[in-house]
Amino acid sequence: MEPMKENEINEGAAGFLRENHRRINEIFDAFKRTKDGSTRLKLVQKALVELTTHLMIEEELFYPAARDQLEEDELLDDAAEELHVAKLLIAELKKMKRSQPRYDAKFRVLTGIVRCHFEREEGELLPLLEQSGFDLETLGQEMIDRGAQFTTMYDRRQGQGDHRNADR
Repeated sequence: MEPMKENEINEGAAGFLRENHRRINEIFDAFKRTKDGSTRLKLVQKALVELTTHLMIEEELFYPAARDQLEEDELLDDAAEELHVAKLLIAELKKMKRSQPRYDAKFRVLTGIVRCHFEREEGELLPLLEQSGFDLETLGQEMIDRGAQFTTMYDRRQGQGDHRNADR
């Protein structure tokens, strides 16, 4: 996961999520543009790391705060289910080899679910939170800090030889 830029920190949780969405969508777009298997594998691996971090931060920090602030149970329940399905697909992709049937199809389905999730967050949920007067700046800093902790932990694992998908 890339470090946050100054303008994202100033925009709090909303800026954090929008920038994460932009970066992840760029990976999805690059996957769609290329047909090279090795490039696609690298893009999938990068997307899975970014998504795992993003979803963890949302589950641990963003959605509990949103539930406390908003009375939007249906919207938040739908978002929770989108996260759940995304995590299932991520877990399946992590276990698969690139050469297995439906690998690319599974990633394309993940892409569709995640893009839908991003659109719902940016189009419905973030505007509601921004209008509510909720302290998105403090939440954003907590999200940035948690993302940095996860990135440090992930980098340590990679440095210790945790390359489960390296030959796939």
